[in-house]
Amino acid sequence: MSDFPDPVHLTLSGANQPGGANSTPISLAVHELAPVRSEDGRPPVVFCHGFPDLAHAWRHQLPAVADAGFRAIAPNQRGYDGSSAPDAITDYGLGQLCGDLADLLDELDIERAVFIGHDWGGFVAWAMPVLFP
Repeated sequence: MSDFPDPVHLTLSGANQPGGANSTPISLAVHELAPVRSEDGRPPVVFCHGFPDLAHAWRHQLPAVADAGFRAIAPNQRGYDGSSAPDAITDYGLGQLCGDLADLLDELDIERAVFIGHDWGGFVAWAMPVLFP
C-alpha cells in the first residue's frame, strides 16, 4: 500500500505570472502530506519533478518528509498529468513555471517554503529564490 496521496486540483490566481492576473488560469494537480506531528517554524517542502517525470517520482520522499515534521507538497507542473496544459510553447518558461509555484504558495496560504528539484525541476527550484525572493 502506498502512502502517496491522491492529488487535489487547485486553480491558481495567475497573480505571479509574467502577464499578471490577466494570464489564463492554470490548475495544478497537487499531492500533499501533512506532518503527523506539527513542528512550529518548519517550512513546507515543495518538490519539483523533472522531465519526463511526474510528482509521483517523489512518492518515497513525501511520507519521509511528512514523518519528519514537514508539510510535503508535490505538484505536477503545468503540462503534466492532471495539470493544465497550455498550447503555446511560450507558456512553459521559467517565469511561468515559477509563477505557478508562487501562486500555489499563495493558494495554500504559505509565505515561505523550501524547494527541492530533480532534473528540469532543479532549474525551477533554483530560479524560485531569484524570481520570488
